[in-house]
Amino acid sequence: MEKINSDLANFIDQENLLHRFPGMRVWFGGELEQQKAALGNVQFAFLICVITIFFVLVILFNSLTQPFLIMIVIPFGMSGIIIGFSLQGIEMSMLALIGVLGLIGVLVNDSLVMVASLNRLKLEKGTDLKQRARHLSNQEIADGAGQRLRPIVITSLTTCAGLFPTAYGIAGSNPFITPMVMAMFWGILFGTLMSLILLPCLFASEQDMRKLFWRVIGKGRKKG
Repeated sequence: MEKINSDLANFIDQENLLHRFPGMRVWFGGELEQQKAALGNVQFAFLICVITIFFVLVILFNSLTQPFLIMIVIPFGMSGIIIGFSLQGIEMSMLALIGVLGLIGVLVNDSLVMVASLNRLKLEKGTDLKQRARHLSNQEIADGAGQRLRPIVITSLTTCAGLFPTAYGIAGSNPFITPMVMAMFWGILFGTLMSLILLPCLFASEQDMRKLFWRVIGKGRKKG
């Protein structure tokens, strides 16, 4: 039905029917109208989901910057969905978008484990507040990320292994849920790589930005 509506709209534009016949009106209703309404609901649900997760992370980490580090993995996971669907010639459907909502929780969980591990490593380096507030070196960040490599990889691979048969119709397929599962499969696969590679780099950059910020604040206080 969606293809028929798309072909009809293209035909109307190509033939310039609306300009040739000023009294002509075209209205696409039925299933297409329902899809547009459902898309608006999914967008609203996505917004609520992201905002809620962000505020929970702010409370958990007592920080405004680290929740951004965790949630930046979400768009990279979505880019994995786009790449996977494009390579296979699959259209992004409404059910695939619903799968994206489920994907967000998995990606945030992997990133949460990584950032929490690096924060715990920082706390273990000292006993007083001054020592705990110091920054980790790049080597220490790499070592800390390496400690979480196996848990994150195992969790993601087992999840992908469970999704793979349904996504590709092994031992039977269900066209209704396949786009949803396919979106989660490719999103987890790509998002996990970002959690392991990109997130430690962002953590180091966040430390440098904090150091620069407090250095500027310190100079401003001395001048004052």
